[in-house]
Amino acid sequence: DRDVTGVQTCALPIYPVLSDGLLESFVEGRNQSHALKKATLANYGHRMRELRDLLAALLGRSPTEKEMNSVRFSVFDASDPEVIAYACEDAVWALRHHLDRWASVKDTFVYKVEMGVLPIVCAMGDAGVQYDWNLMRAKAAEAREFAGRLLGEIVEDFEELAGDKLPPDFNFNSSRQFSDLLYTRCKMPVLHRTPAGKPSVDAKNALPGLAKTYPVVAKYMGWKRLTDLCDKFLDIYEAKYSWAADGRAHPSLMQYGTIAGRFSCENPNYQQSPKKYHYELRDGTVFHFNFRDAIIPARPGLRAWWDIVLEEAGCPDVPEPEPLGWYMLGFDYSQIELRVMAAEAGETALLEAFASGEDVHTRTASMMLHLAVADVTEDEIGRAHV
Repeated sequence: DRDVTGVQTCALPIYPVLSDGLLESFVEGRNQSHALKKATLANYGHRMRELRDLLAALLGRSPTEKEMNSVRFSVFDASDPEVIAYACEDAVWALRHHLDRWASVKDTFVYKVEMGVLPIVCAMGDAGVQYDWNLMRAKAAEAREFAGRLLGEIVEDFEELAGDKLPPDFNFNSSRQFSDLLYTRCKMPVLHRTPAGKPSVDAKNALPGLAKTYPVVAKYMGWKRLTDLCDKFLDIYEAKYSWAADGRAHPSLMQYGTIAGRFSCENPNYQQSPKKYHYELRDGTVFHFNFRDAIIPARPGLRAWWDIVLEEAGCPDVPEPEPLGWYMLGFDYSQIELRVMAAEAGETALLEAFASGEDVHTRTASMMLHLAVADVTEDEIGRAHV
């Protein structure tokens, strides 16, 4: 759509966007940071007031880290002189950056592409992502219970290997204690060392090799993945991201997020959701979970958050709920960058792998680590691509 000024607009309730200073900085391609305050200091030598400074002025003391992590600009009194000064400084310096860059970027192809994509990005952020919070809560409880039982098996296995009982206060999350258990008590070979020369318990470089010989190490790595699944995802996602009236998460999609030009995403980063989990106990109990199953399409009755807000405010002519549900379809080029590079470079091994349908990442790890293709694990693929 276009309004009477000819400016491209979006169907959502946002103002027409004439330009975007952050994207201007990104397109310019010479700035280490596109954040307003960092860019202002780097380009003009002026230190702008930070949110910490504003909060300190309002509190009359230095804020704690917990206060800083929980505060948002919207909670401040818009009529407070300190808040007004903070906002005005942001506006003035944003304008300064725009005026200095506009002439050099406005006619470039990349800028026009990025500005054309911007309304779509806004729409995607407003539409959000639907997580199955009920499934997450159920799986969190199941994963915690399963992880506790798995840890019990791990303790038994290590005690059998060491020929002695572990102390009641043994902490598997302590690198020092775990290193002593592996290399001193269980006499495992040291496959990797820290920069200081000490035996390493690094999850990428040390443990995968040990796991091939010692099943208890593989169990330990599974237990760590399960606890991370709970700590970093299942236990916190609903509390952190189910804040909108429509019950959906509304991530921030960032056009400027990567040097390669891809989008990045945060709060939450649904582009890097966890992988599949499948573990089994000695008694046959199984824990299976694919995190992507918790990302679901919108169901019948969908209400956009702004429709809910307008309806609660008593506005007339609010659209009716969506009567139909939606589907998710996935499309992806298969390793497109590697295919282009292989063709341009004439890389024989890669071209052969693509022609035969072989997984090129497995082939690369096999060549780098001098392993048979059949022996390459996911951890070794990760090591080969670090």
